[in-house]
Amino acid sequence: MNDGGPVFSCSGFYTGDDGPAANDTVPQPGMSLRDYFAAAATEEDVAQWIPDTTGRAIELAAELDIDPKHWAEACSRLRCWARYQHADAMLRERNRGDLTPTRSRGRSMLGKEESTERGFPIVKFRDCYEFACSLQASGLADFEEPGTCAVLLGCDEPNPQIMASQAARLGVKTKETCGWIPYPLPKEVQTTTRMHLDREQVAALIESLQAWLDTGHFERTAK
Repeated sequence: MNDGGPVFSCSGFYTGDDGPAANDTVPQPGMSLRDYFAAAATEEDVAQWIPDTTGRAIELAAELDIDPKHWAEACSRLRCWARYQHADAMLRERNRGDLTPTRSRGRSMLGKEESTERGFPIVKFRDCYEFACSLQASGLADFEEPGTCAVLLGCDEPNPQIMASQAARLGVKTKETCGWIPYPLPKEVQTTTRMHLDREQVAALIESLQAWLDTGHFERTAK
């Protein structure tokens, strides 16, 4: 397992009976980077990994072989599990290489502008979970020229998932025994994954996002 290597390493004194002489200075590896990321996880980080309902939390505990009968202990183990899920995600992102913020790298756009088959501008990009997304000028033409009245923004495809423990009941074949697995939607099902925003909503969204970038809140008057 990739633990990111040691952090906060230091020198200590050896006091054992064999090996280096007593009081010789020897390196102490310290904790691993994975342990550090887990310890540094905030409550919001932990909450991202734990289901928001008791029923789903109990189900997840069962998937992880955590006995939900002793709920206090189960909750503690779930929180520990969530912290290390966060740590592993941090390590994966760290191993991507360049972690310099996009704006600092001189790139302030989501991606390169292309054109749809109908000639409307579109920017394709991936979110922080690597889902394919796009920002596209809409063909809606209520009051103005097509492509200038509204935009489409969101994920390109749905990503329905179910717990592996529920696969048999829902008729899904899988070799997985725990965790989340894809749930194939019937061809007859139509989904909507992108928002349709008019010019006024786009302007309001930009204002809210800029406020969040500047203050951490979506309203500049928020305390």
